[in-house]
Amino acid sequence: MRRNYTSTKTIEAALDLNLWCDEDEAVIGLKLCRLVKRSAYLTAGTEAKDGEIFAMKIAFVIVAHKFPEQIVRLIRSLSPEAHYFIHIDRRAKAVFTEAQRLLENTPNVFLVEKRYPCYWGQFNIVNATLECLRTISKKGEKYDYAVLISGQDYPIKPVSEIKLFLERNRGRQFIEAFPLMEPNRWTNQDGAYQATRRVLNWHFFFRSHRIHLPLQREIPNSLVPYGGSQWWALTRECVDYLIDYVDTHPNVVNYFKNTFIPDELFFQTLVCNSPFRREVSGYSLSYVNWLNPNPTSPRVLTTEDFEALRKSDCLFARKFDPNRSEKLLKLVDQKLLNAERLVK
Repeated sequence: MRRNYTSTKTIEAALDLNLWCDEDEAVIGLKLCRLVKRSAYLTAGTEAKDGEIFAMKIAFVIVAHKFPEQIVRLIRSLSPEAHYFIHIDRRAKAVFTEAQRLLENTPNVFLVEKRYPCYWGQFNIVNATLECLRTISKKGEKYDYAVLISGQDYPIKPVSEIKLFLERNRGRQFIEAFPLMEPNRWTNQDGAYQATRRVLNWHFFFRSHRIHLPLQREIPNSLVPYGGSQWWALTRECVDYLIDYVDTHPNVVNYFKNTFIPDELFFQTLVCNSPFRREVSGYSLSYVNWLNPNPTSPRVLTTEDFEALRKSDCLFARKFDPNRSEKLLKLVDQKLLNAERLVK
């Protein structure tokens, strides 16, 4: 029997308020995000005690397409006891080859064999994530949480605090998810980016090209559509459920292949229509800045963002570019992770 760590009202409030770390520069959003996060703790206090040992086991799922050295640095910054399952875009042959070379003597790191060409906004990003989850399952990996991050993520909390947070919230599903049929932060977006059009209209793809056909469809199995940030941390029980659901409901998989940006729809919808829906936090654990592009969006983080990272309640941040974020990465290592050994 699964434990329920928060009241139904708390979860519903989180969903209705559309809380997410992606835009915690907005003062009100940040305060609400912190309020809900604090209410999730099982016991008082958020800092790890000296010598405290956590049984929390994490399997990190990493989707990447560039910067193999950055992937190695990311792994070094995290727990040496954790296992890492990495999907590298099939189009990035040189990146995969270099990652193989750099990680060949790292027994707890696995580069998944079946790789997909991952064009932005298309279903292969979901396929890449599912392939990592299937690899974890095939290897009989024992873990408590699967944490999905990108190759351009980096922790902004020490690994002891990451483990402590998950231990004290054991059983919760950390995924941003808001109902798309109700007012949300995508409701007023233009064209195919509009909330219901993303999931209810037809979208056809050829490589990087997309055709939007504004004809409404009906989601199979009476699923209620949800959306939110791509990045999540889900329990092993929830992941097992998702794999089984995908295997037994090919009609649902086929439906989402013709949605737009399904990595922000697919897992959110399945989790929020599952037996685990009452355990959904409603927010992501990853800091992303969409408000201040430089010039890309989301923003590539630099030293100008250090104070925002320091004040953030999130456990991870993105995105980092080694050509532009090196000084910031060193600051994070020194000031936030207290890890001089990571600084070259």
